[in-house]
Amino acid sequence: MSAEPTALRHGGDAAALEEQIEELQLRVRQAEERRRALIHIMGDLNESNRRLGDQRKAMLHILKDSHRSNLKLEDSRKAMIHIMGDLRSTTQVMERREQELRDKQEQLRLRAIDVDLDLCPDALIVQGNPIQLEQVFINLLTNARDALSEVPEARKKIRIVSSLERDRIRIVFQDTGPGIPAEIAKRVFDPFFTTKEVGTGTGLGLSITYSIVKEHGGDISLSKTPGGGATFTVEVPVYGDAAEELLR
Repeated sequence: MSAEPTALRHGGDAAALEEQIEELQLRVRQAEERRRALIHIMGDLNESNRRLGDQRKAMLHILKDSHRSNLKLEDSRKAMIHIMGDLRSTTQVMERREQELRDKQEQLRLRAIDVDLDLCPDALIVQGNPIQLEQVFINLLTNARDALSEVPEARKKIRIVSSLERDRIRIVFQDTGPGIPAEIAKRVFDPFFTTKEVGTGTGLGLSITYSIVKEHGGDISLSKTPGGGATFTVEVPVYGDAAEELLR
């Protein structure tokens, strides 16, 4: 008589466990979607910065032409009004994207991960494959996210900084995780090397990232984050005329 209730109880435990697994999988997928949306917004902001740079150059070009060729004031005024309209439109797009980015940051904050962005105001232009470069940033963000899995909520933070160092663009990803021991740090870019549990990592993410950065004429390095954690620094060359313009 006791066998049947025991079987029912075990069946109920299995169903509850399956339901918890499905819920965890759903949360992982939602987190992945939010991360991809964040990368997409960052790309849009960089594109908007590039457009603003092109439009500023166009305004200066018109002013110079007007001075050299004595263009009619009315024609120059109309051209300036047109470009200013484009600038306002681009600025509005940037403001919307920045608001979306703040919204995404707030969502991450509510999930106990604080994302701090310090992006260079200049239009930083790189010659390369946008899909591959996006993969670099996705891999580094994923690595930073995973490093925070066991960190207390009050310390979970990812900081992303971009800057111009003469003719090279520097992008820094910092996390406040446990950091990477020196003996392991020497191997993090090796193919198939991973410190994650079996089934949770292929050991190819950072290796692929290293290869892509090198193919774009850049460098990537690993260091300790002040106060604890890991810092990955990516440097790639500024593209052609953009480097000369930014260095003036």
